[in-house]
Amino acid sequence: MNNFVQAIGESRFLFDVGVKNGLREIWEQATSFFALKSKMDANFKSNQDYGEGNPEKDMQFMLWFSDRLTNLPDLFHAIRLRHE
Repeated sequence: MNNFVQAIGESRFLFDVGVKNGLREIWEQATSFFALKSKMDANFKSNQDYGEGNPEKDMQFMLWFSDRLTNLPDLFHAIRLRHE
């Protein structure tokens, strides 16, 4: 995880601000997803239930990550333009 945070910081020197903002958004979603998964795990261990609404939130995160990974090259579009 520290490598990703370091990459966000370094991106400001290598790419336009959009790349840094996009990476920061991914980081924020990843930490929120980790917190949700931890909460779901604790709920399941104590109640044999994931918690109301949590499976739906989990699905929303998964869809968001899938979309972001599919479109990740668009985040780095500036690289392609500089080298063309």
